[in-house]
Amino acid sequence: MLQTAQNPFFSIIVPAYNREKFIHHTLESLQSQSFEDWECVVVDDGSKDKTGEVVKALAEKDPRIRYVYQDNAERSAARNHGARKAKGQFLCFLDSDDRYLKDHLKNLHKAILDQDRQVALYFTGYCEDRNGELSQMEVAPLAQPHTEYFLDHAVIPARTCLHRKIFETHRFDEDIVTVEDQLLWIRIANEYPIVQLAQTSVAYAVHDNNSINLKNNPGRLRLQGVQTFAKRYPQLWHQLPKAKRRSILIQSRFTIAKYHLMKGNKGPALGYLCRCILTEPGHPQFRHWLLLLAQTLLGQKNQYQQA
Repeated sequence: MLQTAQNPFFSIIVPAYNREKFIHHTLESLQSQSFEDWECVVVDDGSKDKTGEVVKALAEKDPRIRYVYQDNAERSAARNHGARKAKGQFLCFLDSDDRYLKDHLKNLHKAILDQDRQVALYFTGYCEDRNGELSQMEVAPLAQPHTEYFLDHAVIPARTCLHRKIFETHRFDEDIVTVEDQLLWIRIANEYPIVQLAQTSVAYAVHDNNSINLKNNPGRLRLQGVQTFAKRYPQLWHQLPKAKRRSILIQSRFTIAKYHLMKGNKGPALGYLCRCILTEPGHPQFRHWLLLLAQTLLGQKNQYQQA
């Protein structure tokens, strides 16, 4: 039987809610790692399906996998819960439908040792996984200021690894359920070094249940999350350039407009489109907003209804 170290190098935190169809492949990708000094804490966030049974069956055969249950409190709370249970020197966050490629932890381990185990946030490249078809994604090179980099480029949790000391003071905001990761990286980048790895070693699963899928109205939760962040961390929020702050808010509102256009909700769609048009007349998408507004007023189909 495999043995688990008392204090493994890596702790991988996996929040899971109704993921019985995905989580077996996610955990298998851990068991296939070329670097073996790790533990995995799976936090079942009140699943109603057989997620718990799948994880427990794997944990019986591999003591590096631990199963923890909590009443449903969303993934930010699940990640924080798992991190509190973790014993590793470095924390990784892997969503329950994503996968690590074979050398992911090996690459991270080498980079961390090369940096003398620096208290930092590390992140890798990634590819998209669409029904088993992997597509390499272009990743922008890390640029200063790092806080703005994470505002401009969404880095999924599976790509990240951080020294556990960071998590003593910087955790996921549990009342933010979309962009919670992006906003945490911004907070960390304001205080700690950031290290980018060139290797592509993570597979991000793309499917209809992704939280960023338009049918799930991601703009609403994104807008709520950003507004909460601005109120909670006003000094950090106002350190960001005004144009960047306006951009993230306007894009959130336009995403809400697209959701209502897709659903045929004329009133809310017009409201959010008008808000975009009136507040950002110089925006690159201004003409697109005007076209959508005219189509909606005239009762014509738009590209989001046809999608």
